[in-house]
Amino acid sequence: MKMLSVKDYAAKWSLSERTVRELIRDERLPGAVKVGGAYRIPEDVEPLQAGETAPTEEPAVEDETVRQREQKNEQLAQLKLDRDIALVGSEFESLQDFRKAQTVLEDGQRQLADREEDFATHRQQEQADLDKQRDELDRMSQEHEDAAKNRAAERTANLREKDFLSGVRQELAEDQSTIDRKLSLATYELEKSTRQADELSRIKVDLHMATS
Repeated sequence: MKMLSVKDYAAKWSLSERTVRELIRDERLPGAVKVGGAYRIPEDVEPLQAGETAPTEEPAVEDETVRQREQKNEQLAQLKLDRDIALVGSEFESLQDFRKAQTVLEDGQRQLADREEDFATHRQQEQADLDKQRDELDRMSQEHEDAAKNRAAERTANLREKDFLSGVRQELAEDQSTIDRKLSLATYELEKSTRQADELSRIKVDLHMATS
């Protein structure tokens, strides 16, 4: 006789698992046994109605034949053997379920480790990209700063050159003014000397005529 789990029995008889457990608790599922913390139920046993009890074997009458006793003993032995086989089978199924669960758990752990490794690799790549971008920004900022300093230095040099040229022009203008004044004074003195020379020449002529 095949033994079913609570879930399989509930599915076969269109019951909820909670109802099946209540039937077991109320002893309305004959043959239900607990194996390794889980109940196993004979496949073909029908739930008893409320207040109904499982049929029991009538006591043997004194005139029961030896053959009938042997048949009953054989039936009881077969039932016991079926129960033992069902118990062993359920334990084997429980072991298989445990191994399957352990395999699923190990696969999940491996997948989780792979995902963690992929995530760490992805984070490292992102960090490397961020560092590269930061270095590029620092380089561009330094180049911009250097260019600004160079432009400022050029403007300062241009301003100094303009100031120098302006000073030279001013000095040249002052020198030219001085030269013009001196030239004007020299011209005046020359004209004055020329007039004096002409006056002397005239006086000489007058004296010469007076003495003649």
